[in-house]
Amino acid sequence: MNGAINKIDNFFFSEKGWRIFLIFSLFLLFPNFPISAQKNKLIRFCEETPNGIVCGYLNKKGDTIVQAGKYNNLPEKIKKTAIVQYTDEPDKWVMINNDALEIFRIYAFGGSPDNFNDGLLRIIQNDKIGFINSKGQIVISPGYCQATPFFKGKSIVNVNAKKVDKSSTDAQSSVLWEDGMWGVIDKKGNIIKSFDYIRVWSDSLETYQFQKKGETFIFIEKGKIKTIF
Repeated sequence: MNGAINKIDNFFFSEKGWRIFLIFSLFLLFPNFPISAQKNKLIRFCEETPNGIVCGYLNKKGDTIVQAGKYNNLPEKIKKTAIVQYTDEPDKWVMINNDALEIFRIYAFGGSPDNFNDGLLRIIQNDKIGFINSKGQIVISPGYCQATPFFKGKSIVNVNAKKVDKSSTDAQSSVLWEDGMWGVIDKKGNIIKSFDYIRVWSDSLETYQFQKKGETFIFIEKGKIKTIF
């Protein structure tokens, strides 16, 4: 009997025991206390206006969390994160969480947001491109002026380029960017090819060619590396 009591005492005064006690106490005192933000869920609602139907988000209590009309392309529910488009800025796509906080600016081109390629998605911070994974974690910190989608574990990236048209987020456009040097990185951000290649655009072949002292590798649009030699 004494042994059992000692075990209970030891558990209660342990770190794990105190944590359980504190959580249980919070639940009793504050039944609505948000133990985990991941349990929040936003539900889309829509309303008709003179300009058409606009949508926003409510929480489980029915409170308006996102005003109708702020974003377009809203999924029906947000359990963790979602990518949405600004209504007033069609080229601006952001990732929001289930508290309606904008956590990342998503790279966009042609009016559409980037897609996950090789499990990674491009984001933009301070005009520089980086990559996040499907969990919303930054895998490669934003630091590149231009970056292609990953394909077979590789991305072709640019440093020290000059952005000619600051209104665009198209990181692959040969018209909106000037200069800079190119290299290749892997999915951990390790440098595979150093940043001393020059890009040459070929309209007829629809490819990017990168050259360095006679060495050339070719990058076809849509993220495919045709050959490295």
